[in-house]
Amino acid sequence: MSSWTLAQVEALSPDSASLKASAKLTAAKWSNLGQVETALWGECQGSGKTPYLTRIDLTGPAFKCSCPSRKFPCKHALALFKLWVQDSPRFKASNPPAWLTEWLDSRASRKENTEKKATALVDEVAQAKRVAAREEKVEAGLAELELWLHDLLRTGLMGLSSKPGRYLDDMAARLVDAQAPGLARLLKDLPALMMSGTDWTQDVLACLGNLQLIISAYRRQEDLPETVRADLRRVLGWNDNQKELQGNEGLADSWLVLAQLSSQEDRLQVRRSWLWGKETGKVALILEFSFAGQTFQYPLVVGQKFEMELVYFPSQYPLRAVPKELQMGGKIGFEEKRGLRLHPHFDACLAAYAEALAANCWLEQFPLAITKVAPLMHDGRLVLVDEQNKTLPLSPVFTEGWRLMALSGGEPCDLVAEWDGKTLLPLAIWQEQPVSLRGT
Repeated sequence: MSSWTLAQVEALSPDSASLKASAKLTAAKWSNLGQVETALWGECQGSGKTPYLTRIDLTGPAFKCSCPSRKFPCKHALALFKLWVQDSPRFKASNPPAWLTEWLDSRASRKENTEKKATALVDEVAQAKRVAAREEKVEAGLAELELWLHDLLRTGLMGLSSKPGRYLDDMAARLVDAQAPGLARLLKDLPALMMSGTDWTQDVLACLGNLQLIISAYRRQEDLPETVRADLRRVLGWNDNQKELQGNEGLADSWLVLAQLSSQEDRLQVRRSWLWGKETGKVALILEFSFAGQTFQYPLVVGQKFEMELVYFPSQYPLRAVPKELQMGGKIGFEEKRGLRLHPHFDACLAAYAEALAANCWLEQFPLAITKVAPLMHDGRLVLVDEQNKTLPLSPVFTEGWRLMALSGGEPCDLVAEWDGKTLLPLAIWQEQPVSLRGT
């Protein structure tokens, strides 16, 4: 039984003329009356040969009729609605005609799209609120860090070594609470710098200067180019939406996995994979994270090549990228090596690094593929020597010196390594194909 009353239906009339005209459309004018749970329909015979197809969606209510009237609802829809309210048994429950289901489906689709847009708008507003709240937390954390830096410099760096162990840990914890984990990580590097040698004060001062640069840049980030702003926010610990990135156009190539490095950061396993494009000569970093016991997302193995598109993260000097669909292309052969542009000596390596650093001053690791460098013991330390007889120091975390000596035989070889501005970390030696020198 209908919950609608005749008065409620008549109140829907756009004007008195439509209501008066609907009264003339008696039951005798109607045929093929029917109903389902949420809709009514019927065919009203007019002056022409073809009856008007009238339908009502009771969830609105909403109306549609094949008549030419521009009134809403038209007299046919009003008459059909009143007839149902007054004599509902006339409307048989049956399979609705195609012209009704098509209309209902169209309405449902529009409703779904409207709801999606409304949901997306709500999500967008909520996301904007979350971002604003984080911005506020970060700014408060930066203000506290700046005060901490100024206090430290006033008392002098030499007093840093006598500070209790909690001195750095507490400030790093406050930065994590302020949702700036990138700065917390930089602070945690200070103890290692303090043990780096007799000139540790220079290294520590450079680190503190970098922190102050980040603070100053963040406060005027709206004035920075978008790519510089992206680099800055990434240093602080803001994450990019990788799914959105994957929707952008990528760079297609045969990508060669030349080096890989895994490390542990708190409870996370972190893997850096360095790829070179066979045709483009571009370099890309695939950075992955996993919890202990979980596998990494991409099946990247040193010595393999993959046919895929890579989408670079926005940056002044793009290196990090995210793969789109990837397809394994087999092992890397000697012909791929001949096509790559390897750095001929250390001067070329440092020039390339200087160019990258000028673009992105927060660059932490820079990939190098160097030809004809030899491992050599010098003053009890292992160094690398190029064809110009120049040397570069190796990273103190490099523990595979004897393996490098064994694989190279002490002769010039081709290496893939990371340069951090001070030391070189060999990752792979290229013989017939790349061989990893690090755990993967």
